[in-house]
Amino acid sequence: MLIREERPEDRDAVNEMQRQAFGSEGDVIVRLVDDLRASLVNEPGLSLVAEDDGHIVGSVMFTRNILDAPKRLVDVQVLSPLGVAPTEQRSGIGGALVR
Repeated sequence: MLIREERPEDRDAVNEMQRQAFGSEGDVIVRLVDDLRASLVNEPGLSLVAEDDGHIVGSVMFTRNILDAPKRLVDVQVLSPLGVAPTEQRSGIGGALVR
């Protein structure tokens, strides 16, 4: 398995993997991934994929957000969404993407 940055040509495979990983919520997650991916053009962040045998089997995004904390706004990095293909879940891919 290879962990690497997402490439533009991975978009459809990542979206389909997320759709499968999140079942009935998959379409909502795909819209979120598309919005977060677009935010990476102007904001710091990272989108990683796990690739096995030429197939995308997992992905995670680290994106900038603002946390409304008491007395001030805090700039934070958010780890979400983290998705792993259903056939590959519980095999360590999610943990590898986070690390």
